[in-house]
Order: sequence, then C-alpha cells, then structure tokens
Amino acid sequence: MKKLLAGLLLVTSFSVMAAETRSFRVGGDIVQVGDSVGSLVIKAGKPIHQQSYTVDTGNNTTISVTDYIYEVGNEIYTVTVREGRVSKITWERR
Repeated sequence: MKKLLAGLLLVTSFSVMAAETRSFRVGGDIVQVGDSVGSLVIKAGKPIHQQSYTVDTGNNTTISVTDYIYEVGNEIYTVTVREGRVSKITWERR
C-alpha cells in the first residue's frame, strides 16, 4: 500500500511540473527565447499576470527580472524576461 501511495504521489508531482521550451505559438505569431520584451507584448498581448523581482548576479550587482504569465488554450506559459530579453519559457497544462 505504501508503495502504491508513493507511486501515485510521484506521478502526480510530475504532472504538475512545468516544462521548459524555447518558443510557443500565440495567434499567428511565435514567441521565442531571445525576443525583446516589446516583441513579446506585440506578439502575445497583455499577460494575465506579471511579477518583477531582482536577482543577485554576484559581484555586488543585481538585475531586474520579470515573469509574464500567459494563458493559451489549456496551457499556461511563464515567460521570464531578463535585461529586456526573453531568457526562459516554461509551460504547464491546466
């Protein structure tokens, strides 16, 4: 019984984990890592949520990072923008 429960928990945890991707399609456009934040907003529009924070890069310096959250169909995309460019895209199913 314990093994079955542990297995179910493991499967459940994998089903809610976000996967990283290099691009996603929204409408007729493709948003991809390396795009400018302006290009992101033109292609994908206004996000359903955004959150800004700072990241310590070492050597007593920090940079501003913003996560933009988009809902496309039944998928949620988190687009991370560092120094004005898309640096990471993750997605998960709703």
